Amino acid sequence: MMNARLYTGTGKHSSVALVFIHGFLGCGQDWHKIVERCSDYTSLTVDLPAHGASGEVVVEGFSDLIPELCRTLKRVLPAWVKRVIVVGYSLGGRVAMMLAHEYARQPTLLPQPMAGLVIEAGHPGLKEEAARAARLCSDQKWATRFAEEPMETVLFDWYRQPLFSDLSDEEKKEALLRRAGNHGKKIAALLRATSLARQPDLSGFLKTWRLPWLYIVGEHDTKFYRLAKEEGFLMSVIPNAGHDTHTKAPEAFCRVLRDYLNTVQYD
Repeated sequence: MMNARLYTGTGKHSSVALVFIHGFLGCGQDWHKIVERCSDYTSLTVDLPAHGASGEVVVEGFSDLIPELCRTLKRVLPAWVKRVIVVGYSLGGRVAMMLAHEYARQPTLLPQPMAGLVIEAGHPGLKEEAARAARLCSDQKWATRFAEEPMETVLFDWYRQPLFSDLSDEEKKEALLRRAGNHGKKIAALLRATSLARQPDLSGFLKTWRLPWLYIVGEHDTKFYRLAKEEGFLMSVIPNAGHDTHTKAPEAFCRVLRDYLNTVQYD
C-alpha cells in the first residue's frame, strides 16, 4: 500500500479533501507549503511507488498504479470527507488525469465522489506513434542511467534539461540534494512503468469531462504553456515561475487554487 499523510489543520471536519500527488523523484512532503496555506481543508499527500515512504511499492504500469492509489485513498480518507479534489504535478498530474479517466468509467473506485481536478504541468498524452517511440527511447535511456549510475551523477544531468532552465545553480544543487536519497533501480522501474509513451492521450477526455478542472502552468514553462494553449485547456499562468510552480511560487499557486475551489459545486 502506498504511504499517505492526512492533514486536518483548522479544517478538521472539512467535507472536501484535497489529494496532492507529487512529481517524478519527489514525495508527498513536496506539497508542505501548499498544505500549510490550505489548512481550512482536509488534505492528503501521497508518496507514489518507489518514492518517499512508498519505496518498496512496485507497479508494472498505470493499470497497477491507479487501483493501488484508490486502495490507499479508501484506507486513509476520513469518514467526514464527502468530496475529493485531486491536485497533481508533472508525473503526479498524469496520474491524476488517469485517475479521473478511470473514475469517469467506474465511480466506485473512490471512497467519495470526485468534485474536480487540478493539473500542474502534466502532459495529457502523445498523439503520434513517432513521438511515442521517441519518448520511450528517451525514458529507457534515463532509466538505464538511474539503474546503473550514481544517483548524484544522473541527477546533475537531469536538472540540466531545458525543462528546469528557470532554476538557478543553487536551486539545482538544492533539488539534487533533496532527491539524492532515491533508490536508482526502483526509480528506473517506475520511470519505465509510467513512461509518457505508455499513457493514452487524455486530451479528448479532458475536453468533454463533466467535472470542472484547471490547468496550472508557470510563465517560463514554455513547453507546457504551449501544450495547454494548443489544446485549448482552461489555464492559469503563474508569473515568474517555471515547471514547478507550487514550490517556486506557493503564494501565487494557492491564490489560483483557491479561486478554482471557489467555483466548484460540491452538492
